[in-house]
Amino acid sequence: MIVFCIVISILELAIERALLDPKSMKANVLFGLDISLFTIFMIDIFLKVISVGFLFNGDHSYLKNPWNMLDFVLVMFSVC
Repeated sequence: MIVFCIVISILELAIERALLDPKSMKANVLFGLDISLFTIFMIDIFLKVISVGFLFNGDHSYLKNPWNMLDFVLVMFSVC
């Protein structure tokens, strides 16, 4: 499911353009899709942190896995 959401996010970024009229229907749909995907990614992080711990819960903690570290950084950048 998350891989599917990542593919959809990549396609959404490829469709979005800087010169797109912000009041157009296409811009509104892309904005809604962006917010929805961000929410799904945040829920994914939240559930993983609850299940394995954030950092200090042993070798399987969320931030001790390099892929999870990358995932966390990318989602935190999208917050800004």
